[in-house]
Amino acid sequence: MWFKNGKSFVVDGHRVIWQRAGQSGSITFLHPQVDDQGYYQCSVSNIYGVAMSHIFEVKTGVLNYFDRRPVKDVIVEEGQPLTLECNKPYGVPSPTIFWLYRDLKKSYAMDTIHREHITIDGDGNLQFSFVKSSDSDEYRIYQCAATSPVLHDEYRAGDEFRLLVSPAEKKTASIKKLWTSPTNIVLQAGNDLHLTCIFSGKPLPSIHWSKKDAQLPTNRIAHKNFGKTLIIKSVISSDKGTYICDANGLVRHEMHVEILNAPQWVDGPPADLNVAEESNAELHCKVFGDPQPIVRWFINGQPITDFSENSRRLLSSNGEILKIVNLNHDVDTAVYQCNASNPLGYIFANAFINVYAHAPRFTTEEDEIVPTILGQDVDLDCSVEAAPKPEVKWMDNKEREIKDSRPRFHILSNHTLRISAVTAKDAGLYFCHVNNKYGLNRAKRKLEVYSMFQRFPTFHKFKAILSLIEATQFLVELKPAKAIIDANSKFNLFCEAKADDRLEIEYWWYRDQILLNNASDSAYSKMQLIVKDVPESPKLLSIDCNERRALVRWAAAYDNHEPITKYTVEYETAFHKNVWIPALTEEQTDQKTFEAVINLSPWVNYTFRVIASNKRGDGTPGYLKATCQTPPSYPYTNPKNVSAAGTEKDNLPMSKEECNGERFRYLIRYRLDEPGTSWEEFEVEDPLQDHVVIRDQPTFRKYVVQVQAVNAIGRSLMTPEMYIGYSGQDIPVAAPENVKVTEVINSTSIVLEWDHVDPDSVRGHFYGYKILCWLVNDAGKRVTDKPKVTLAPPTERTAVLKDLQPMSTYQTAVLAYNSMHDGPTSSWIYITTPEGTPSAVRNLHAKALGANTILTSWDAPETARGTTEQEKEEETWVPYPRSFYLYETAKPATRYEISIWAETGGGEGEKAYKIVNTWDVQDPAKPEMKITLSDSNSAEVIWLPPRSNKWEITDTVNVPQKQVIIRNLQPNADYSVVLVAKDGDRFTESEAQFFHTVNRTILIPDMTVEQSLSGVAWFIAVVSAGGVLIACLKEERMPIEMKNAPLWNTNMAQVVRISDLSSTMKS
Repeated sequence: MWFKNGKSFVVDGHRVIWQRAGQSGSITFLHPQVDDQGYYQCSVSNIYGVAMSHIFEVKTGVLNYFDRRPVKDVIVEEGQPLTLECNKPYGVPSPTIFWLYRDLKKSYAMDTIHREHITIDGDGNLQFSFVKSSDSDEYRIYQCAATSPVLHDEYRAGDEFRLLVSPAEKKTASIKKLWTSPTNIVLQAGNDLHLTCIFSGKPLPSIHWSKKDAQLPTNRIAHKNFGKTLIIKSVISSDKGTYICDANGLVRHEMHVEILNAPQWVDGPPADLNVAEESNAELHCKVFGDPQPIVRWFINGQPITDFSENSRRLLSSNGEILKIVNLNHDVDTAVYQCNASNPLGYIFANAFINVYAHAPRFTTEEDEIVPTILGQDVDLDCSVEAAPKPEVKWMDNKEREIKDSRPRFHILSNHTLRISAVTAKDAGLYFCHVNNKYGLNRAKRKLEVYSMFQRFPTFHKFKAILSLIEATQFLVELKPAKAIIDANSKFNLFCEAKADDRLEIEYWWYRDQILLNNASDSAYSKMQLIVKDVPESPKLLSIDCNERRALVRWAAAYDNHEPITKYTVEYETAFHKNVWIPALTEEQTDQKTFEAVINLSPWVNYTFRVIASNKRGDGTPGYLKATCQTPPSYPYTNPKNVSAAGTEKDNLPMSKEECNGERFRYLIRYRLDEPGTSWEEFEVEDPLQDHVVIRDQPTFRKYVVQVQAVNAIGRSLMTPEMYIGYSGQDIPVAAPENVKVTEVINSTSIVLEWDHVDPDSVRGHFYGYKILCWLVNDAGKRVTDKPKVTLAPPTERTAVLKDLQPMSTYQTAVLAYNSMHDGPTSSWIYITTPEGTPSAVRNLHAKALGANTILTSWDAPETARGTTEQEKEEETWVPYPRSFYLYETAKPATRYEISIWAETGGGEGEKAYKIVNTWDVQDPAKPEMKITLSDSNSAEVIWLPPRSNKWEITDTVNVPQKQVIIRNLQPNADYSVVLVAKDGDRFTESEAQFFHTVNRTILIPDMTVEQSLSGVAWFIAVVSAGGVLIACLKEERMPIEMKNAPLWNTNMAQVVRISDLSSTMKS
């Protein structure tokens, strides 16, 4: 049905006819008349709704004649400007005016005017910047004429002029405006902009064109009329602004241009929907334009506002989204129209919402026998279609509802009932009840359960069953009965047949079964071999494309016994052959068919494929020979993620995302983000290039950057975003000053302070400060190759240096840095950390040497971190580096706890503990010793503690050493040695040992005295050894030469605490 000016229009079949009656709704006007002008719209309807076409405005093309006038003589002085007016006739659309020469002698002779000083202005008048004597001729006529853009065979001849030029002495004339384009111009994006400035003057002035605060788009400009007309093709939003024409720098004219956009789709018109009743639907009418378009919705051609208010219909996003909730088949099935309009025009689209509703119907057999074997899992299918969604229940043969009770019974999302580990009791009837408000339905499933050795029913066909004949004299087994293996792996099948010895067995192997035959009978044995592999190829059903989207449909792939986890839709383009790009991933894999909507770019050939995947990997892709070719169009978007950051001190690299299209390229525009700077621009012709470097730029300056997509159709319709970037960075030039320590937190942490540097001196992105610390030795040499680095933000002027070593010296400096370079360091300062607390002593040993004596020994701490400053009264203080202590006032048969720690000026270190028990009161064991002659006048005496099994010899005489050198003996003399073990007042002598010293001139090995010290707490070596030991006992703090001392040469205190634990033990 057609409407004219909102009212029904009758197609009479005479003057207005159908183009293809019964096949098309298009109409033809055989003899158009003025009365046919108006606004027409077509509607198409059926039981589901009404679709509406765009509104067509029909006008009658008109081109009137000029008023007839005689030739007009125009007298003008040579060198003066002149305007010949053309009173153009009425026309629809407005006629096109042009001027030509006519020769009165030869009426057939006509020629167009094309001379530098003569121009046709925008109103159709002929402008002479100055008149030449040659412009005048007795028989030359200037005539204006008109044509119609739509009436191609129509031509109208108009006013005629003849010039009479008088000579003049003056050879020059000043510059003045003759005709200029309006001061304010409004133009729709996509059209060509024509700006004209005609100046008078002799000699003829040259015209210079410019744009205020911006550059002219050099790739889209053209000149006409010898430079008097500037043409900018296919204008875009960024072309708005003020344009200036300048005549020799003396006279200028400014024209302010405003660019507006008619409504256009952002993601295409709203799409048709096919949805179930009681679900929700959304129609999207995303548009852009300038001014912002107003979106209106219609239902079956009627404004949505004409319908009674319905809370189920919701509008959002400024009316661009229509959402209908809880769909009703009778009310909401309709054709919906979206109209977006602004003063420049409108766009209009239909979208059909089909709300389907029906009673449940099964997509599989309603009555089915399902055989299985004991112990296996089985699925009872209940595939159903219904709208609204049905209620599904499983019932047993006693009409009791089966609930989801895992692991035995599990109802899947597709309503399948899964029974795990089937038993004989599970056999029987199962019913799947489905219903919605339109009806109900029921499917019956009979489950038959077989044992492993039950005769196979001949009327059943299914896998995973071993069939054996009942004859007792013949038995066959195929092992294993069921196997699951991985693809590409080896698998062995074993078949064992047992029968009467008189029967001969013959085997045949088949793909799906084994046939065993003999003279009197035969048997079959089947086994299920499941090979787990990647999925098979999905079957692509169809690919439907339009200029912006592709709809890809495919059927579920066979999973090869491993559930499919996802489908991946990929595409390749003619630009990148054999490069497949993932477009969409579908993870809802429990359907039979799938579809995916893929967004497309203009002017690209697409090929699609679908890959099914499971945990075994990706399957072979499924293809369809059909391809999608999108038509050329303006680029819909501009590159995103544009970044601009210098990689060198004098460049400005820019990177962007790729876009595709015929003759696709990028327009790069940039300028310094500073007052008075103008735009620079150039094109990147390679559509695959994703970055460009602009060299010879000042170091680290802020820029504004735009990247716009351009193709053969024109520039993108969207105004490109402005991005901020910076040219390359350089090395900072200033170093922080007044670096000093302001606080010592502890022996490992200090606070450092400095003065800020000028941010401009950083010559880049100011990231902050680096504090460099080198550990140095006593000679001032750095101990490590790399410094310890601490970072501070640019706003801070202090930093805490942590994890330093106590009593150590560090060389420290501060520098400023940017994202690419470190600046110069400050003056170096030296920092010395204070004392710290030492670590625990190592290798602590404690043992009883009788009833009253405990000997404790240890190794020095790994790190001392300080020097000794004090003693403690309640503990025994042992000077460093002595590494033992003898406690001689212990109680017999008592348990003691011994703790030892090192102590410096920084405090007490970590404690180490040992438990030891003293002996009962008893006489010391008889010591044994070994005497070795050292030289002619000395002997070495060695003894061991009780139960020792190894000789230990040292060159010291301090307790707890177990040997002594007896010196100053007489050569060539006899001696006897007695070793005395002493514990308090009790002591025991050893057996005397004898030795003879040698002459000074005879070299004899030293003699060693050994004696077992079982039960010995102390000892005295007779023959001068006792005096030495006694002296050691009295001089426990005597100076001793330090060996293997640490580098810091410290004097660390070592504290021993011995606690009586007897009370603890008694309790």
